[in-house]
Amino acid sequence: MAAYIARQPIFDTEKQIFGYELLFRSGVENIFTGKDATNATTDVLSSSMLEFGLGTLTNGAKAFVNFTEKLLLNNTPNLLPNDLVVIEILEDVPPTPEIIAKCKEYKNAGYTVALDDYVDGPEFEPLFKIIDIIKVDFSISNRAERESFAKKFIPMGIKLLAEKVETQEDYIHAKANGYVYFQGYFFCKPLIISSKQLPGSKASYVRLMANIQKKDLNVTDLEKIIKTDVSLSFKLLKYINSSSFGLRNKISSIQHALTLLGVANVKKWATLIAMANVGSDKPSELLVNALIRARFCELLAKELNKKVNPNDMFLLGLLSLIDAMTDRPLKEMLNQMPLEDDLHNALLGKKCPMRDLFDIAIAYERADWKQLQDIQINLGCGETIIAQMYLEALKWVNEIEI
Repeated sequence: MAAYIARQPIFDTEKQIFGYELLFRSGVENIFTGKDATNATTDVLSSSMLEFGLGTLTNGAKAFVNFTEKLLLNNTPNLLPNDLVVIEILEDVPPTPEIIAKCKEYKNAGYTVALDDYVDGPEFEPLFKIIDIIKVDFSISNRAERESFAKKFIPMGIKLLAEKVETQEDYIHAKANGYVYFQGYFFCKPLIISSKQLPGSKASYVRLMANIQKKDLNVTDLEKIIKTDVSLSFKLLKYINSSSFGLRNKISSIQHALTLLGVANVKKWATLIAMANVGSDKPSELLVNALIRARFCELLAKELNKKVNPNDMFLLGLLSLIDAMTDRPLKEMLNQMPLEDDLHNALLGKKCPMRDLFDIAIAYERADWKQLQDIQINLGCGETIIAQMYLEALKWVNEIEI
């Protein structure tokens, strides 16, 4: 059974990762099906989450998982570790005496319990003594409702999670009202101020990226660029001498390192380092998200479209968040870089083979399974391979050192 599992980050008040909500294709209930529900559940857990490991899916952070009434009553949460899993009670689960009793059991067993997509109603009151976290959907609630929830639940000791936070303004408002967790893609969007100047340190790394992307770049030119930045030179030599390369003799020459790696690989590596420095004042998850996109796009090119350059796809994923890294319009940032036309057009959303592959990555990232299915049908690609590549991208990002 192919397991489609994506993740969406959940931040604390410092924009550090608290956990990830695991988003399943068709929902947990539809994955956990079969003639024998208990055995089917165990099989799917073994073949997906436990095989890949929660460590891969969340890198040690909390895993928020949605559970239906049926799954709560048949003890499915007990198959998952209580120190990592947050049990999310779906909004359509009726708070019956049986459900309340089960939630008490899970709470006493050490699980964190959350109520998903809360809408005010007296029927949920019996759960308030059990619930640790209440999720408030910002896409369907207004400011007055959000403030009312804060006044009601924070004195009870219940922590509030603002869900589907898509703008910095909503994040700031939620934080000001006592919300302590935040979920959504607000961190991926630039906070553009027209008069804002790019800080000198960021500007220098943007210039570095621009120089690296020159079409006629050769090893000699690349060596000169790398040598102008002591930190970059040190990191390149550290990278080439790492255990992953298994070289018998230590490499101490920039030129030698460049020759071994090749121009394409060094361009990719140096752009990655530059992006890390450009985004040094941003939530770390922003770079993580860019890296997952980059590696996922690279793998998609290798498997699904041999005519598209995997290195270009890596750069496409990596540069797709440069506007959020710099708080400058994407078009403005791209105009500073001599990118290949296809790469430039794909970044701006124009239809091309590179954009088709990029759209797969974005649909999977956001768990938009309907759009993903439509793209798969159009491209004629199988399901299982895409899920495997996403998980491989997660593993790669968890292991990489920048």
